[in-house]
Amino acid sequence: MEPEFFTLFLAAALEPNRSSVVLVLLGGRGSGKTRAGNTILGTRVFQEGRPTTQSSCRMTSVLGREVTVVDTPGWPIVQSDASSNKVFQEICQGLALCQSEPHAYLLALPITSSFGYEEWQAMEAHLWSFQATVWPRAMVLFTHADQLGALSIQEHLGRQQGVLQPLLERCGYRYHILACSSSSFPLTQVQELLVNVYNMSEVNARATQEIRRGMLCWLRAGEKRSGKEMMRHHARRIVEGVMEMSAMPRGKE
Repeated sequence: MEPEFFTLFLAAALEPNRSSVVLVLLGGRGSGKTRAGNTILGTRVFQEGRPTTQSSCRMTSVLGREVTVVDTPGWPIVQSDASSNKVFQEICQGLALCQSEPHAYLLALPITSSFGYEEWQAMEAHLWSFQATVWPRAMVLFTHADQLGALSIQEHLGRQQGVLQPLLERCGYRYHILACSSSSFPLTQVQELLVNVYNMSEVNARATQEIRRGMLCWLRAGEKRSGKEMMRHHARRIVEGVMEMSAMPRGKE
């Protein structure tokens, strides 16, 4: 691949896509993920009323923007090797369904239940392979927020025990509430969710841009060298690498 072409390819690959939003729903069984997906999309495209066993992807236009939601099976609190492996495989399949890098991973938690140590262990067991990908873009999504009543979300969080606070800390204290009613779609809450996702994407994009600038500077500096200089440069690096390896102490045979 020619250096100039590679520069243009890298610039296009790292440019954040703002014309659409891709959301991945994660959570335990009974967390309200599927209904949350329908609420976000404003239509019942995911089948409710029974446990989700396979990952599925749905897309529609929401507030003038193309929104894609991937629903994944919920992980069990009481784990077994067979069920855990199946859920793990389906989460992998759900990520493969995304046409682009997800803008946010929404960790669904019912507002009516507590998040304790067992729930934490189940989450860790199913997300350990995706930690580097998930946590920088993770957001806690409190489902069934209509059952809060007169209680504010801040008051609710203040009453929680267990490991909910460490979870929020791991997610950068990013959270959102969503009233997942079967009879209505709270458009205002969905709009606020998309704004929160957009703001988080902007923060991640700025970090990506810094990496992008550094890589492009390195590539452009390489383009200024002649072909012969590039060959000498790489040959020198190879020789240095061989010398370093030959100087390394060998183990006992």
